[in-house]
Amino acid sequence: MRKLKPDSGAWKQLCTELVEQFARCRWERRQVFAHLCTRVFEEVSLDMDFAQEFLPLLLELSWDQVANVRLAVARALCALLKQLNKCEFQR
Repeated sequence: MRKLKPDSGAWKQLCTELVEQFARCRWERRQVFAHLCTRVFEEVSLDMDFAQEFLPLLLELSWDQVANVRLAVARALCALLKQLNKCEFQR
């Protein structure tokens, strides 16, 4: 996976597309967005640019009317906390 720089046009386009295509659509896509965030937090070393861009959206989805979306968000937040703990122990 190639790392995109947060100030690049490709990064901004990716963020815009993820928000438009997943975070602000039907509940199935909102759930996929939360699962995507979980995978990024679990598989990729903590990328603060990603976290800063999408954490507000995840927190907004924690109030979603669909329980499955809220559950997926909870899993994503747990994955983020695990990564933060790993970073803290490595210092």
